[in-house]
Amino acid sequence: MGNLKNKETVTFASPQEMCQYVVSGERDLYNLETEDYIFKYNEGGSIAVYNLSREEAEELEKASEGKEYWGAYLGVGGSIYDDEDYEYRTCEETNMSYFKKNFEEGKWIDVTPARVEKKAWWKGFMYSAFHGLDEYGNPICKDVAIYHCSRCGRKTVIQENYCPSCGSKMKKEKR
Repeated sequence: MGNLKNKETVTFASPQEMCQYVVSGERDLYNLETEDYIFKYNEGGSIAVYNLSREEAEELEKASEGKEYWGAYLGVGGSIYDDEDYEYRTCEETNMSYFKKNFEEGKWIDVTPARVEKKAWWKGFMYSAFHGLDEYGNPICKDVAIYHCSRCGRKTVIQENYCPSCGSKMKKEKR
């Protein structure tokens, strides 16, 4: 059975430090006293918060075998706190308001799974894309580079360091 008692507690000097830890560091936290579980919800900096009993947390730790984040096992029922600058913000309270209220509360432990780093590469393809008509009514076509993740097939025009779909760390393109 997962044992949360053996995990190290984490303390924060400020709400900003806690926000940086969770959102930028992509770390998952559980509070042994308030029983809140928090994790990064999206690339916009939003967080999800679930209130889980100690027994539920122990079951999630066991089920995940320390390899998957607990949120993968949870359904509806949590709260979302968007970043104040998130363009699709839908909630009144922000992630920072949550951190301000809770960064000193109880005993926080890091329950981030030991992630196995997946590796892949961007496969580039050139496509001809329609860009409208010229003044004579002739089609204007331009070549556009499209990249596909070698692991999951996600398409993008930007070669990022990580695939936003499957999380793979991207290497130089294989030939």
